[in-house]
Amino acid sequence: MKTTIPMKYFVYARKSTDTEDRQVRSIPDQLAEMRELAGRLNLDIADIFTESQSAKEPGRPAFNDMLTRIEKGDAAGILAWHPDRIARNWADGGRFMSLLENGALKDLKFSTFAFEMSAAGKYMLAMMLCQSTYYSANLSDNVKRSFRQMLKNGQWPEKAPIGYKNDRTVRGLVIDPIKGPLVQHAFHLYASGEHTLAQVREIVSGMGLTNTAAGKLSISNYQYILRNPIYHGLMRFRGEYHEGKHPPLVTKELFDKVQAVMSAKSQPRRPHKTFKPYLYRQMFVCGGCGATMTTETQKGHNYLRCTRKLGPCSQPFVREEAVAEQISTAIKSVALEADTADWLAEKLRQEQSEYVHAVDSKIKEAREHVRQKASQVERLILALSDGTLSNEEFRVAKNRVVLEKRDWEEKAVQLEKNRTSWLEPAIRFVLAAKQAVFLPTQGDLTQQRDFFRKVGSNRKITNKQLVWEPRGGWKTLVPVDRFAHNTNAAPHGAAFDSGEPVQHGSMLGD
Repeated sequence: MKTTIPMKYFVYARKSTDTEDRQVRSIPDQLAEMRELAGRLNLDIADIFTESQSAKEPGRPAFNDMLTRIEKGDAAGILAWHPDRIARNWADGGRFMSLLENGALKDLKFSTFAFEMSAAGKYMLAMMLCQSTYYSANLSDNVKRSFRQMLKNGQWPEKAPIGYKNDRTVRGLVIDPIKGPLVQHAFHLYASGEHTLAQVREIVSGMGLTNTAAGKLSISNYQYILRNPIYHGLMRFRGEYHEGKHPPLVTKELFDKVQAVMSAKSQPRRPHKTFKPYLYRQMFVCGGCGATMTTETQKGHNYLRCTRKLGPCSQPFVREEAVAEQISTAIKSVALEADTADWLAEKLRQEQSEYVHAVDSKIKEAREHVRQKASQVERLILALSDGTLSNEEFRVAKNRVVLEKRDWEEKAVQLEKNRTSWLEPAIRFVLAAKQAVFLPTQGDLTQQRDFFRKVGSNRKITNKQLVWEPRGGWKTLVPVDRFAHNTNAAPHGAAFDSGEPVQHGSMLGD
C-alpha cells in the first residue's frame, strides 16, 4: 500500500501600520486563530512567517521568502487569517495567483474565508485580492485628495511639528505655549552666529524642549527644525511649497539669516588660533601699504606696527597710548551738545510725517506684488489642469512663485512694523552722539574703542597719525558750523595731527 506524504503548510501573518489596518487583528491574535485552525484540521506546519509591513507595495521580505520556498517545494500550502493579508498590490497578487495556476501552490486555508481549489474558488480568491488592491488604492487616493484640499486651505495635514500643536477647534496648527517659544529661541540663538548646533541643543534642551517621548532632541532634529520653512509660514510637503494659515513662529528675515549662518558654518575653517587680548587687534590697516596693523609688546609698552605682509614698508611704530588719545579726539569730533541734539530730535519728528507717507506707498507696492504672485499661482494651476504644464514643471514654477510671494508678504509686514519705529533708533543715534561729549572723559578705553569702531570706517594709521572716515549717518550728523574753524581736512578722511577735528558736513542741509 502506497504511503501518502502529508502536505506541508506555511503560516503567514501580517500587521500593517497603515490607517486602514489599525483595526485588523494583531499578529499574535492572527497566529492564535491559525494555530487553532491548524490543530482542528491536523495540518503539518513547516514554518511561520510574520512581518509588520504594508502590502500596498511589493517588496515584503518575509512574503517574498515564503513564495521563493514554495517555488522550491519546501511547502505546498499557505495558512493565513484573510486573503487581504496576502497581497494588496497587483505584482504580489499576480505572483501569488501564478503559483496556484502552475501547481506549486496546492492549497490555501483562511480563518475567515473558505477557499476551494477549483476554477470558481480561484476566481473568488482573485476577486478578493482585486478588492483588497482596489481598497488600498482608493483609500490612498482619498487620503491624497484630503491632503491636497487641506494644503490648499493652508492647513498642515500631518502631525504638528515641534513648537506647534494640532487644534481641532481651528482645524489647524496653533503655537504650543511651552515648546513654541523655545523653538523660537533656538532660531535666535543660532542666527547670532555665536553658537553651534550642539550648543543650541544644550541650551534649549536645558530650558525644557523635548520630543513627544520627553527625551532630548538630537542635533539632526535641531538642524531639521532650523531648516523647516513651516516656522515662518510656508508648508513644504513632498517637495512642494504651500502657504499656511498657521501663525508663524519666526519672521522670514530671521529664517533666512539662520540659513545664511548654517551655510557659512558648513564651509571648512582653519584651526582656531589663540591671540593675546590686545586692545586694538585687527582694527587698523597701514596707511602706507594697506597691510593689517598688529600689536606687540616691547619694554612694557604695546606698539602698533605694520605686519608688512604686502611687502616692505617704512611706516614707524606707534604706541598704543598715542592711538588711544587720538581715538578720544576723534570721538569728540562727532559729539553733539545738548542743544544741538534737542534741535535735531525735533527736526526728526517733523520729518516723520513725510517718511510715513513714503512708506505707505512702498507698502501699497508690496501688496500689489503679493496680488500679482497670487494670480500667477492661479494661472499655474490652470496650466496644470489643461495639460500645458507637467507635474514637475508645475511644482518647480509654483515653488518659485510661492517663495517670491512670501518675500513680498514679509516685506509688507516689515514695512508696516517699521512704519513709525524708525524714529526710536534715530533718537538713540542722537543720544549716542550726545554721549560722545562725555565718553572721552570717562577713561574707559574699551568703551571708547567700541564706540569709535561703530563711528569710523576705513581706519588707518599713517606716520603715527590716525586717519579715518565717518561711517554712514555719522558723516552727515554733525552740523557744518560745529567745526567750521578747521580748514586742514585730509583728502580721504579725517586726520588728527594736532587734536583738531575735521569738518564733516551737515545732516539736513540747512
